Amino acid sequence: MENEQILKKAIEKAIKNGWKKKLDYVCYDGAGFIDKKDASGIETLSIYEIIFSHDFAKAFWGESALNEVHTSHWTGVHYVWQVYLQKMVLEKNPLKYLGKYL
Repeated sequence: MENEQILKKAIEKAIKNGWKKKLDYVCYDGAGFIDKKDASGIETLSIYEIIFSHDFAKAFWGESALNEVHTSHWTGVHYVWQVYLQKMVLEKNPLKYLGKYL
C-alpha cells in the first residue's frame, strides 16, 4: 500500500473511531504535507502533526489500558495508544507502521 493510501485509510479509521478533527478534503502531496479543507477553508498541515497527535493516536489505536505501573517515582497506567505511538515515533517510515494496523 502506498503512503497516500495508508494516510487516507488511517484518517478514515480514526474518524470512524471518534477522532474529532474531521477533514472534508485530504490531498497528500508526497512530501509529508496534506491540504485539509474544513469550514474555515484550506490549510496545509504536516502529516506528522496529525499522526503524532495524542487525539489521533487515541482514536486510531483505542484507549484501552494495557497495564498498571508502580515505581518508586510514578504510578499510572500505560494505554494502548501510548505504547503504539511511542513505537511509531522511532520508526523510519511511520506511515508504513500505521499501515500494519489498518
